[in-house]
Amino acid sequence: MNHQQNMDELDPQADVEHLPESMQPNVICPHCAHKMTELDQLCPNCGGPVTATAMIDPMSRIYGMGFCARRLTPEITSKPIVVLGAWLILGPIMLFSGLISLIALDQYMATHGWGFLGATTFGVIAQTTMELVLKLLLSTLIFIGSLVVLFKMTKAAIGRRQSMSENTE
Repeated sequence: MNHQQNMDELDPQADVEHLPESMQPNVICPHCAHKMTELDQLCPNCGGPVTATAMIDPMSRIYGMGFCARRLTPEITSKPIVVLGAWLILGPIMLFSGLISLIALDQYMATHGWGFLGATTFGVIAQTTMELVLKLLLSTLIFIGSLVVLFKMTKAAIGRRQSMSENTE
């Protein structure tokens, strides 16, 4: 008898009959078909909004918007045309910011006698060393940010294409 009581404590379905009717799982999420209670505004499994109140409550609305964004992003950003567009937009930005970072780094190193590009006819306009360092950091941040976005989008597109080819086989 003691063993059966312990099993009932571990099994969440065993206590469902003892719950009030509003707490019993009798609602199904329209997004993932997970069983929920009538009191749930968001699905505990996928986070999708289930009731109209979920889109009125500020915190539930934030979670609902996040659910929509998470749901749409992999499908949209892994399409080849979107990845190509991202490369066409972010590629030149990445190259230009990388070039500016390199020039600013050379100018900063040249102030300490370590210049590696030699005498150049172009440079980053900066009045002080601190301004030069800030421009170096900003251009490096733009370079790294665009590189990360392009890497993630390209990786997702390649992964989606591979998973689609495995599914068709």
